[in-house]
Amino acid sequence: MFEKFTEKAIKVMTDAQKEALNFKHAKLYPEHIFLAILKQKSGIASKFLKASGMNYEFVKHELSKLNLEKNGKIQDILPFSEDLKHVLKLAWDKSIEMQNHSIMPEHLFLAIIDNKNINILKLFNSFDVDIARIKNSTERIVQKKTQNNTHPEFTNRKYNNENSIQINLNYILEDENTKEIFISANEFTHHSNFEAIGSAQILSAVLDDDIGHFFDEIGVDKEKLIEELNKPLHRKSDYDTDFLYTPKAREIIFSAIDLAKESGSSCVYPEHILGGILKSRSGSAYKVLKEQNINIKLLQQKVNNKIEQQKTASMQILKFAKQEALRLGHNVVGSELLLLGIIMEENGIGAKVLNELGITMKDARKIVENLIGYGNNYDAHNFSISSRAKKVIDNAWIEAKNSGKERIDSEHILLGIIKEQDCVANKVLAALGTDAVEIKQGIKQHICS
Repeated sequence: MFEKFTEKAIKVMTDAQKEALNFKHAKLYPEHIFLAILKQKSGIASKFLKASGMNYEFVKHELSKLNLEKNGKIQDILPFSEDLKHVLKLAWDKSIEMQNHSIMPEHLFLAIIDNKNINILKLFNSFDVDIARIKNSTERIVQKKTQNNTHPEFTNRKYNNENSIQINLNYILEDENTKEIFISANEFTHHSNFEAIGSAQILSAVLDDDIGHFFDEIGVDKEKLIEELNKPLHRKSDYDTDFLYTPKAREIIFSAIDLAKESGSSCVYPEHILGGILKSRSGSAYKVLKEQNINIKLLQQKVNNKIEQQKTASMQILKFAKQEALRLGHNVVGSELLLLGIIMEENGIGAKVLNELGITMKDARKIVENLIGYGNNYDAHNFSISSRAKKVIDNAWIEAKNSGKERIDSEHILLGIIKEQDCVANKVLAALGTDAVEIKQGIKQHICS
């Protein structure tokens, strides 16, 4: 449920729980939400209420007099009252009506007004508050705030991994394990009398690798599957030009490279290749998996678990960047959020260099907020990375490879940022009074020390 809430709205709900527990009430009521909204130091609804003369201590005192159900038990989380459930539904309806995608504290406030809670209406009347006016003002300002929420790095152009940086297919052959995959794929290709490596031959090679135990674990007969994969009848799903690799095989390779980069690996491993095959959702390899009734969802879960076990700095930075996107109400992770992620990953060289240059999270956040603003487009299931941020990750991947590192670390991402001159992150760095030369020098000193 709370995936629909902005960070500020979640804070309101958390504070409301604390208020209810302090009152020893048995359930969470709209009155507790109202009190938590008033307690906010900032926020549209909170400002309007305080401007009307209401103050937290007075309202808290008045609410303590209410005859709400008490509870003698000690609880960490209180259940929602029926009134509150209705308010939460109204808040979601209000966010949809206002063309938002997340519930803000203001939607909760407007829902409480629409719910016509008798106790809160009495509070409004005691302060002679014009309810219609405060409601209209809140709606108008919320709509104004969310009109311009397109990320500065947003582009309708499709990101082309193959052309974005100097990527060569030979990159994936630098790791011995992956090289064996493609030697094996090449053998399957010749054995089947095909003229180019296709997705079916890549999957056959993956099945032959150690990672093939994933298929054993879900009850797949690997020999039978390999035989099926290399039948000529499946070739037409995959191959239509004279490339060394079929177009579908190339797509899988670049998808594997993307997966490696985003998981913080400068090398492409068999799990990335299998992930690329599963992500493709087309081509001969994927078609055979579907026809053989293989549990693709379970297979994908095993691939994800294998990748997540690596717990790289890059994955942590991306996680922090997504948290910042949630806080700001955006569903696009731009380069500026990667920069905030670097600062939050405190143990990395990137964070240490920025700290030595006097850059703090508080200052960086303030500038980011001014540059991209707050939005209401956050959707945990519809996340994207801006084209500029992807180029930053591309640059970081190259930096890590050139340094002979198996993992993309925070310093590589920071170097990737300063290399991408027109990205929003560089505007943040410029506003904070630092430049590429200082950052490069700071990274060099830490690496050499």
